[in-house]
Amino acid sequence: MDALKKWQLVLLLLVVSLLVGCKEAIEVWHTQPDYYRVSVTDQDPEKNQLIVRNNEGVRVSLIS
Repeated sequence: MDALKKWQLVLLLLVVSLLVGCKEAIEVWHTQPDYYRVSVTDQDPEKNQLIVRNNEGVRVSLIS
């Protein structure tokens, strides 16, 4: 496993561990085993965070 993949795995584990407390605000979609999309909604429905992993890498976006 190269260094980039190790950092991606560490980042993914960190994000998942931070989101565990949100339970009902998390939606996860898998398109392939290595590709996913995670949507986290705050109590304010206008605030939403999106985490996407695809062939271009991992992207985190704040949608408001």
